[in-house]
Amino acid sequence: MDISAIQTSIKEELAIVASAVRETLVPDILSARVAKRLTLSASRDSILPSVCLLTALAGEGVDETAISMAAGCQLFHLAVWTHDAVIDGVTVTGWPQDWMIINGDHIFSTALTLLSSGPGRAGDVASKMMSSMARGEIQYVRETPGGSPKDHIDMIANKYGSLFEACAELGGLSGNLDDKTLEYVREYGTSLGMAYQIGDEILRLEELASRRRVTLPVLYAKENDGGTNSISKEKDAKRLTRWCETANGPKRATEDVVEFGRKALSALSSSGLRSKPMEDLCLWVGQRIAR
Repeated sequence: MDISAIQTSIKEELAIVASAVRETLVPDILSARVAKRLTLSASRDSILPSVCLLTALAGEGVDETAISMAAGCQLFHLAVWTHDAVIDGVTVTGWPQDWMIINGDHIFSTALTLLSSGPGRAGDVASKMMSSMARGEIQYVRETPGGSPKDHIDMIANKYGSLFEACAELGGLSGNLDDKTLEYVREYGTSLGMAYQIGDEILRLEELASRRRVTLPVLYAKENDGGTNSISKEKDAKRLTRWCETANGPKRATEDVVEFGRKALSALSSSGLRSKPMEDLCLWVGQRIAR
């Protein structure tokens, strides 16, 4: 299953969102070339605006408000990616690294301003999301190889689960969904975000190991191996990845992806919404790591 097929019903709207994000960034921050590259690097599959738009579509439909909310969601993701790039030592051509944190903050504030102008309690949703993401960022920076899988999952929930939850809720508010339905929409978003991010750690295991980042597959591998392997002493990313696979770290993480995907499907079913694209997103997050 390819995500572009899932996005067919919102293809034009996603193009408008991408254009709006670039236009928001270019005047104050970057050249158009760097803004485009950064946007592509942050989210090649447009998963967050897709969650927002598809949830709105499942309600009363996508309008300018939903597109604006989707753009705000993408800006939040871009700001997180910018801060993470600094932490991980990733450079973006044309953008000095000592500017990145400040500009990441600027993108955060731009996104918050945009989302605060949304329908109903959109501003409260955005503020809550930013608070949770900030906690997740702190956990991300302070993580050590000696941490536990439980603590890492908690970090993912704060940093990414809250982001997906808010994107789904903002889409639901734009689509005028009732409060009861929104409860399940939030559950859907949280679980989908957990499945997506854990899957990302599996897919990018060697790359993240080369940056000395802690990942769930490695933490599971250490647990399976009785903690005898010291990740802090292993500097060869390929060797670390092979050991991790031998110790079944990715296998256990994959089980989490499947379980969170199941929870997302269950929440969607309970919501009463009949949206095949939203259902397909739950299946896609699992299938992409099985390729």
